[in-house]
Amino acid sequence: MSHINALPFDVFQIIITSCWEEKGESFARAASHVCRLWRRHVLDMPLLWNRLEFARNTPQWDMLEVNLARSGQAPLDIVIKEKVFLKSGMPHLRPGTLDTQAEQFIQLVFRIISASPALQVLSLFPGPDSDYENEREDVEHSNRPPVTHSFLQLLHIPARTSVRDVILRSLILPKLRSLGEPIVDTEIDVLCCKTLAQSNAPGPRGVIIKGSHDPVINSHTPSLPSAFMSLQYLVVVVFRFIDFGGNNKWLPNLGDCCPRLKSLTVLYCTGFTVKPIQAIIETRMRREEMDSLDELRIYPSCGRRDYVPSNEQAAWFSRVLEFNMGSWYVIDGYDM
Repeated sequence: MSHINALPFDVFQIIITSCWEEKGESFARAASHVCRLWRRHVLDMPLLWNRLEFARNTPQWDMLEVNLARSGQAPLDIVIKEKVFLKSGMPHLRPGTLDTQAEQFIQLVFRIISASPALQVLSLFPGPDSDYENEREDVEHSNRPPVTHSFLQLLHIPARTSVRDVILRSLILPKLRSLGEPIVDTEIDVLCCKTLAQSNAPGPRGVIIKGSHDPVINSHTPSLPSAFMSLQYLVVVVFRFIDFGGNNKWLPNLGDCCPRLKSLTVLYCTGFTVKPIQAIIETRMRREEMDSLDELRIYPSCGRRDYVPSNEQAAWFSRVLEFNMGSWYVIDGYDM
């Protein structure tokens, strides 16, 4: 009978993979310490290292960096247990002084990005969530030094908007193409949209841009028109709770930018009129280099009839595209 060390690598790989599937990720670490030959073989098998589970109160950041290196080009699944986000990671804090779960989640994202300069896709699930009443200002106003990642193309952060905004406002992503899907996971604030534009990236394919009760963030609404000029790959956009400044002052001229745009939703926004939106649709229909809009949704704020299309405008919209003024919207059929 041949010694296992004399087996061809492909046969050894089958045996080790079978044991790993039965015993889990701990087997790979044990096998890598049997002898030099085993270690070389096991480290040459990226799929043995493509899962990392954080189950302890204090995250093992050194293991994250080890698995990122050993998994190579294989997708790396990172499982984060709830206990990781308990206060034991920051024992000096008094209860209620900081949204610790959100802060540690943000820390995790930046650890991954910093440790993997060639990373192209990062999708985390789940992130910290809450209703709007429980969002903490100390998270929303958190400032971090900007970090540039030259290869990241998809960044999916399914967390509440304030957490996603803190992360994106601190990143420069010149190759960003997607914020993930479904569309609800792409919601960002106005300031974050400005940051994406400053990254000189082609931009995401779908995004929800929301207004804020924070006057500091809302003060950046005038940057919306210029920010949209750089979003060349945008297919779906939702404006939510945006005040366009009255008389369409800060409504982006989507007739001159975003050539691939197909879907536009204006949800509970103010400071605009319907006529420029009709002009945008007409302009895109005339210009060969622009895709025509396929769907339009306008949902006015409660009691604000001044932002409702007239009967004539509604009839025209319905003739040229899919038009909706209902109370809810679903966006599908687009590759985000």
